[in-house]
Amino acid sequence: MDEAAKKTVLRMIPYGLYVLGAGQGDDLAMATVNWVTQTSFAPPLVVMGVKTDSGAHELMKRGRTFALSMLKSGQKDLAYAFFKPSSPEGGKINGFDFTPAANGCPTLNVRRATWRGKLSRSSSGATTRCSSARSPKPCCTRRRKRSP
Repeated sequence: MDEAAKKTVLRMIPYGLYVLGAGQGDDLAMATVNWVTQTSFAPPLVVMGVKTDSGAHELMKRGRTFALSMLKSGQKDLAYAFFKPSSPEGGKINGFDFTPAANGCPTLNVRRATWRGKLSRSSSGATTRCSSARSPKPCCTRRRKRSP
């Protein structure tokens, strides 16, 4: 296999960076996710890959709810902060302000938009779990730009 061609083709696959929030009561966690895809408009469904060793995965599995913070372009540094284990401290998680979504899961205050959902199905691989999630109504919120 031509390694250069393989690298070129694989880089054509679109991806984004998201921060998954999950929680039960005061037990909150967030983790970076880079594989999310929409599978249906009606009902609104997404599938995402979540590392099985993350605290957010464990809380999402237990509580069956999550909030996915969509990041703005140029927020890679923020995403990198959630590749490591997260923990709330002083009203922040990993140093970033957050707000609980309507389902109690944390969302970043500097997000572009939020997708709240309920875990409907999951299947496990060695280190990643693919989770199918349904969104209750209303499902999405978008941050508005503030006027100067």
